Amino acid sequence: MKICTSNGYIIGYSETIGKEVSDNEWEKIQTALTNRPQPNEGFLVMLRADTLAWEQQPLPQGDDGENPVPELSDSEALEIILGGAV
Repeated sequence: MKICTSNGYIIGYSETIGKEVSDNEWEKIQTALTNRPQPNEGFLVMLRADTLAWEQQPLPQGDDGENPVPELSDSEALEIILGGAV
C-alpha cells in the first residue's frame, strides 16, 4: 500500500501513487485511523506521517470568514480515507 501526504500529514492512500509502506507500517496507520481522537469545537485533527500522532488544527473558515466548513463525522472520514465514499 502507498500513502499520500501533504505538508507532513497523511491525506490518503493508494495502490498506485504515493510512498510505499510496509505491511507493518500500514497496520500501524490503520490502528491510528481507528483511534482518531474527537477534536475540540472549531478544530480538526490531522495525522502526522512521520509519527502517526494526531494534531489538532483550527477548522478552515468558509468563504465569508465566519462560518466554518462542516466537519465530517469519524465514520465518514474513515470511509473516505479507506477508499469508500468520495
